[in-house]
Parts: sequence; C-alpha cells; structure tokens
Amino acid sequence: EDPYALYLAVLLHDSGRAENVREHIDGSQILANKVCKRLQISHGRRQLIMFLVDHHLTFWRFATKRNIDDPDVVAEFAGLMKNRRFMDALLLFTYADSNGTSEESWGSWKESLIVQLHRSARIVLERGYGTYDSEFRGKLENLNKKISKDLHERYASIIDQHFERMPKRYFRYRDALSVGTHIRAIWQYLDRRKRRPNTPFEAAVQWIEYPEQGYTELTVATEDRNLLLEKICCALAAHEINILSADIYTRPDGVALDVFRVSTSDLEAIENSYRQVSVVVTLYELNHEEAYDPDSYLRVKENFLRDSNDDAIPFPVRAYIDNESDPRFTVIEIQAIDRIALLHNLLHTINRHGLDTIHARIATEKGAALDTFYVQTTDQKSKLSEPTQIQALQKALQEVILPVREDERGHHDGKPPGKTKDS
Repeated sequence: EDPYALYLAVLLHDSGRAENVREHIDGSQILANKVCKRLQISHGRRQLIMFLVDHHLTFWRFATKRNIDDPDVVAEFAGLMKNRRFMDALLLFTYADSNGTSEESWGSWKESLIVQLHRSARIVLERGYGTYDSEFRGKLENLNKKISKDLHERYASIIDQHFERMPKRYFRYRDALSVGTHIRAIWQYLDRRKRRPNTPFEAAVQWIEYPEQGYTELTVATEDRNLLLEKICCALAAHEINILSADIYTRPDGVALDVFRVSTSDLEAIENSYRQVSVVVTLYELNHEEAYDPDSYLRVKENFLRDSNDDAIPFPVRAYIDNESDPRFTVIEIQAIDRIALLHNLLHTINRHGLDTIHARIATEKGAALDTFYVQTTDQKSKLSEPTQIQALQKALQEVILPVREDERGHHDGKPPGKTKDS
C-alpha cells in the first residue's frame, strides 16, 4: 500500500550501526525519527516507518529462535505486530532485507518458518485468539478422523492415546502423513519392546524424504533415557548429516518421540538407504555400550566442510543465557562457527549441568550455527536460577563454541510430499 515507507525503512533500518549506542536498533530509531521530521513525514506513514525500523529483526528472531508452535508465542508476536497492515509490510521488508544481504540469507527452511508464523498471527489479528484456538480444535478432530481412516486397524488402539498424550503444540502444523508416520513409529517401538523386553535398547526409526524442499524428516521413537538426545545427535554427526531443526517430546508414559529435519552437507534430502541404515546401526551401538564414548564416533573427516572460512570476516561467537524471555524455561542462545558434532557437544554440556532440553530451534546460515535451547532443571523442572550455576554453564558453553583449528572442523547446520522409510 505504501512502497515509499518500505523504501525509506530499508535505507534507515541499519543506519544506527554507526551510532555510539548499545543496540544498533536504538540508533536507527533515533536517525529514522530525525529523517521523518526533516522530510515532514507524519501520521500513518511515519508510524509504519518507525515500526519497520524498530521491528526489522522481529520476524527473523521469532521464526528462528522461538517455539512458533506454541500458541502463546504466536499471540505475543501478533501483539507486537498491532495490525495486519503492519505485519504484511514487515513480511515484505524481511524478505527484501534478507535477500539483499545475501542469497543464502533466505532459504526455503527460513521461508517456511516465517510463512508459518505469518499465517498463524494473521488469524489472531483478524479473528481473535478464540477463533485461532477453536479452528485448531477442529483441525485436531479432522486430523484424528483422517489418520484413523488411513492407517491399518492394528494402529487403532494407540491413535487416541497419541492425541491425548502429545502436547497440543505438536499437532498445530503437522499433516496426516507426518502424524501417521509418528504413530507407526511408536507402535513399532512398543511392539519391539514387547517382543524383546530384556534388550538394552529398542527404537523405531522412520525417514520421510522431502527432496524438493532439501531435507528429510527423521523420527526416533523409543523409551526416554539419559543422554538419548546426545546419542541421536552423535549418530547423525558420525555419518556427516546436518541437523536443521529438532523437536523433542516425551509423553507421560515415558515414550520419547524426537523429530529431526536433516540434510546432507550440500543441503539435500537424505535418500541413500545405506546411509539411513548406518545411522540406525550406530544409534543402537551407542545405546548398547555401557560407557558413552562419543569421541570414537566423531573422528573428523578430511575436507568435511566444502568451503573454507579462512578469508572471511571474523565471526563473533557467544553463548547467552536468558531467564527473562520465557516464563517457564531458561533460554540458551548460541552463535558459533559450525562444525561437526557441535550440536551434540552443546547438548552434552547442557545435560552435564543438570538441565533437560525441552525444545530446540536449530538453524545454520553461511557456516554459522544459530541455535536456541529451552531448558529446565532436571530435578525441579524449573528455570536455572542459581548465579554460580549459571556462570559455570556459561563458561562451559563458551569452551564448546570457541573456534577450532581448520583440521578439526566439520558441520552441523540449516532447508523444508515424500516417501516414508522405516527402520
């Protein structure tokens, strides 16, 4: 509706980087306000320009760092947007800003997250949160009916259990193919455990390939246990598989359902059956061994990263522990140079400090790992609040993310119907 406001916001949104202020957004706001006064821009146009400058990172931050499957997060984002016009303008701005920065800054995976967030927030803004919630309940009923119709009758006994025991956020953006695959995986795991009750480890592993989107969805259904998530990450890293995102769920009955979106180092779907089976074999080996020794599986392979970053601008690494953003979880934000097993090592460090990872948002851009973990203490199921423990965790995470020598580098990284494979 107002391209002039968009053009001016694009010119001004990063102008504050030259100002001596703590946050460049603050400096950009000051300069944008001065420009609007000088050009005699007022009323609605001025409000839109100031909004775009103020929130030029909001879409990206919410989509890649927050749990956008959580209705409360969607409602918070919608509140910041104020109205549909502002949100649509910010969507266009975010698209232009990302593509103007570099071709790699706007991939299909980031696009899918931003579009999902926009679609959800649009319903809240146009029809209210009540409609958003009621439409979701209707979707749940239809999803249950479709899955019950599509799946074999042997799965009937656990379909309703799955809908009762999984958190509601799990279903919000999943289709019948995805949920049906997870139900089959849980059934297979329960069946294997029933037939082999005394084995050290049993799991059902399934792969859904999305070659056009450049990723494969990996589902692992098993019994929740200590170090499970780290061992899954170790098995993937051992076979040079990138983790684009991870959704971790534990049902009240102790069944763990971990869902990963993974790709090759060239950001392609994992379609090689031998490679898929090799991951499963490694996962079983890791869980059969009494002592967990990831080093024997994570030996770095020569030239694992296709591109060298030796001539690149130095990349700032940081680990930030935040107790303010979320009412229930301590949020850990990681910015680091990507390498093989980085995600595994981060999770292992978090676990060693008495924390459970409840949700994770994993993303990688141009060799940079941008990961966010939502954690709680294992014993109290609460935020990490003790200052000495926070300092110890901060120090340990910093040691993990420090840049390593070129000969130690690998990859971990961040693209979203396809075929299903069971293991």
